[in-house]
Amino acid sequence: MKKNNFRQMILYVLIALIIATTVAYAALSATLNVSGTVTKQGGIWDVHFIQLTNPPNNPTITGGAVFSNVNIAATSFTFNASLEKPLDSIVYTFGVTNAGSINAKLDTITLTGEATAAAYNITYKLTDSNGNDLAKDSTLNVGETKNLKLTVSYNNVSSISAEPVTLNLGATLIYVQA
Repeated sequence: MKKNNFRQMILYVLIALIIATTVAYAALSATLNVSGTVTKQGGIWDVHFIQLTNPPNNPTITGGAVFSNVNIAATSFTFNASLEKPLDSIVYTFGVTNAGSINAKLDTITLTGEATAAAYNITYKLTDSNGNDLAKDSTLNVGETKNLKLTVSYNNVSSISAEPVTLNLGATLIYVQA
């Protein structure tokens, strides 16, 4: 019986060895031919806001609202919005442009101060020029400019507690290669 088990073991080892040798031969004898030409061109990344200035250039102001202290860095900005009473508002239209040589897509939209504004019953939003929400993964092709609309408005409040409010708000749009 032991002799029979020993023979089976030798048979299994020989079969495994034959299979391993066959696979190794096939792997070593395969020929891989690669041909062609590759050209690498440098790309320029230049996505930034335009028509966003300090002091702000022609915002639409309603009531006693004040739009001031705009700080801009590529696709990020901060500003102060002062609203005296309900129905005061600021609407500011500006653009984001792709002046580089690489197509871009919108990856992240961050509004700073949105929760604080909401606590004062103030609406703060950044939309496209038609008032539609900005869409993640929307493209900004080389040479393209899209108009954006910033809106800060003191909602109609019927309570006597409505008071002047000054907020430090901001927005960051992160674009990545499309």
